[in-house]
This record gives sequence, structure tokens and C-alpha cells, in this order.
Amino acid sequence: MFYSHVRIAVLLLTAFAAVAHAQVEDELEDLANPFDTAKISKEEVTALALAEAGQSIAAREKAEAILKDHDSSFMAHLVLGKVLREAEASYPRALFHLKRALSLFEQTYGPSPPPELPWQFHAVLLQELAETLGDLERHQERLDVIARFNELYDPDMLAEQAWPLMKLGRYREAKLAAEQGLVAQGRSSQRFIALNALCAIEFEAGQDGASYDACKRAVDDARASGRTVSSVDLTNLSEAARSLFRLDEAERYAMEATKAPISYYGNPWLDLAELYTREGRFAEALAALKEIPSYRAQRPPETRLADMNESRRALSAFLLTLSKADEALELTGQALVRPDRRAHHSRDDVQDEVVAALLDREARLLSAQLRLEKAAALPWYARWWERLKVLPLQISAWHSGRLAARLLSEPKYLIGTFKLGTASAAIMPPWLLGELSSVLGPAVVVGALKEARRMDHRPNADAYYDALQAEATLQQGEYTKALALAERALAALGKGEVL
Repeated sequence: MFYSHVRIAVLLLTAFAAVAHAQVEDELEDLANPFDTAKISKEEVTALALAEAGQSIAAREKAEAILKDHDSSFMAHLVLGKVLREAEASYPRALFHLKRALSLFEQTYGPSPPPELPWQFHAVLLQELAETLGDLERHQERLDVIARFNELYDPDMLAEQAWPLMKLGRYREAKLAAEQGLVAQGRSSQRFIALNALCAIEFEAGQDGASYDACKRAVDDARASGRTVSSVDLTNLSEAARSLFRLDEAERYAMEATKAPISYYGNPWLDLAELYTREGRFAEALAALKEIPSYRAQRPPETRLADMNESRRALSAFLLTLSKADEALELTGQALVRPDRRAHHSRDDVQDEVVAALLDREARLLSAQLRLEKAAALPWYARWWERLKVLPLQISAWHSGRLAARLLSEPKYLIGTFKLGTASAAIMPPWLLGELSSVLGPAVVVGALKEARRMDHRPNADAYYDALQAEATLQQGEYTKALALAERALAALGKGEVL
């Protein structure tokens, strides 16, 4: 699931938010500085206005120039924090400057500035700090900052608490925070955030049907209110439909998302590429994969790395289905060591790593097998030489398999991985999951499947469990039983499950 946040701009500077650098300078030159009594210079106000207007380079240069002469300028530190987070995605450095700005402000004006002082900047500092802590997945600290903001200022940040509560596994409190956002009168942004959060909360809590209903509610609410439906709400609904094995519906919503305005998070072309690969529609999968980089480039800088690794996994999976093992290896190796930033995505990073490890194992084994097949017609000594040459690939494939096994050593991950499409399995391709019989051993897989099946009440799920059990039973040498399970799975699986 993906999350889209709404940034609250500085109220006093909205007049400058859409103007160019020179215009900002000219406008401020004609105005009396409203913060003279607070000893905030016109240069400092200009730097923040430039940051709000998206003039990141100019804002950073002005802020750095101010700090060169006045290191105690809380405004300059605030500007640098905003620029580092929003334009450069350098979250640790942004956090340093924002904490420094807050400390300097409160040293001068106190922790609860009175109305006649520039309290607006204190409010903005707390909001920026909360956002940055969320980016760094420091969710409890984010909640603490939001609580402090709500204690000092109105209106409260209500729905913004839902996401960090969900990431902490406090689903009941998260749902309550979202419901509070829904009833906030005259605050459409709260409703937007709340509906988006409810979609993810129900999914993470394991309520797949309720998650689909919540995701659809977000889309229907936007349409009913005359708002343009966001890409992130449509991709969320697409994923919710996929979790219920409604692949045609998932495709329809993802296609609609490609035409919707760009959201901060989510890439519908990525979802389509994974879906088309799963369905064996390789020409369409390749077309979707080609669209991923250009779509990502249209998102704000701070969000462009959020699903880079997921794109690598989607492309490597596509290449593996075409037996392009060496090309896939270039991507799977990177996927293992360069994780995505998951702060604004609802799933667990362990799930991502399991998929990356299995894809890497497959790529290495396939590469070795293709080389051995190519050498089959060579003289016996050349064949033996080739066997020696592929040993490093086979050994590294074993290591990737052991990594997956270690990550799945906890029962919640092991059993959850077999619940395809749910929050516990997330992006695991169904066709890849059968490899766990070789990695973990068929007896372990049969036991995990039994538990997963017992807990899974989704319609049509049994066919997937039959298919996976057929693979494990085959490896156990029970050929008659394996054949019966495979035939039963084939009769019940949807026509889209080609692989």
C-alpha cells in the first residue's frame, strides 16, 4: 500500500508560493517586514518564501549565506531543513537542521511562544520535524512531535497520527485517529489523509475485504465530492483488488491511475508490469516497464527513491521469465544491498528482502543451468571445466537461498508469505513462491501451507494453496497426490494465472 501526505504550507507566505525568484525578491522589497520586532530579517523571510516557491537552489544559497554570518538564525536552519528534505531527500541532514532551528527558536522565544511573536514559524517547524521523523521511520518520535503541536496550536493534526500508529502495529488507535480526521468539519485535507490511511490500516491488520471496501471508499468519496481521484488511491484500490484475486479489476484501476494526476507515492506502471508478468503478457509487461522511469521522474525529488528497488525486482522477475538470467543478475545483486525507503509504504522490509533473495537465487541457478546446457555438446573435459566454472554461481545461489530461509525463520513470516496478496506476503509473485520447497524443504512448506490455509478465508485462495502443495508433494515423491492437487489447482485458478 502507498501513502500520500499533505504538506501544510506557511500561511504567511502563500502569496509567494507560485512566483519566481526575482518576483519573490521584488514583492518582499515593497513590503514592511512584519517580523521586525521579532528580529527576523527580510533575507530570512525571503529564503523561506523561495523554499515554499520551489526555488530550492536559491533558497539554499540564501540560507547558507545567512548562516555564514549568523549561525544562530533559526529561519536559515528551517530553510535548509526543508530544502534538504524536499529537494534532496537527505533526511538525516534535514533532521539536524530542523532540530537546530527548533532549539534556537525556543531559546529565544520559549517553548510556548505568545501570540504577538512569530508562533507561525514554530508551528511550521513542528510540522516539518514530524514529517522528517516519519521519513526516517522514527514513528514514535513523530507522534510525540504531533502531540506537542496539538497541545499548542489549532487545528489539531488528527489523521496524520494514523500512519505512524499503523507502522507501530497499533491498528485500533490508528483507525481511531483516521476516524477523527473524517469527522473534522471543514477540513478536506483531513478527510483525504484519513481515507487513504484507513485503506492501508485495514490491509495491514489483515482485513482484506475491509481493506478493499476502505480503498474503494477513498476513490468513491473523491468522485462524489467532485475531486480528481488521486493516483495513489487508485493504485491502493488496484492492490486491494489483487489481494482478492480480482486481477481484471486490479488492471482496470491501475490503468486509470496512469491517467490520474501524479501522486507523491506509488507508480501504477510498476503495478501493471508485475501484473502483466504474472499473467504471461510479456509484450504489455515490457511496455509498462519502459514507462516506470519517466513516471517516477515526475514525482517530487524526495519520493523518487521510494520504490527504486521494487522496480529492480519487477524488471528482474520479467527477465527471469524470459530466461535472461545474466541480465537479471545485474539487478538482483543490487536489490539485495540497496533497500527501498519504506517509511511511506505499509509493508515490512523483510518481505521485500525475501523476494529479492529468491529472485537472486533463481537468477544464479538459471544462469548456471543455461551455461551447462550450452556446454552439453562439448567434449567431456570441456563439460567438466564448465561445471567448475559455474560453481561460484551455484554457491552464491545457495547463500541467497539461506538468506531467504533465515528471514523466514519466524513463524509469522513463514506462514504469512504463503498467504498470497495479503499484507504478510505483499509483493511475492505467485510463480516464485513454489521455489521455497527447494529452499526450506517440502515438509516445512507443507506444514506452513496447512497453517496458512487454515487462517485464510478468502474466496479462490484454496487453488493457490493446492498449487503450492502440489510442488512440495512432488518433491516428497508422492506423485499420485501431487498430480491430483495440480489438476484441482488448474481447474480452479483464474485464467490470468498463466505462470
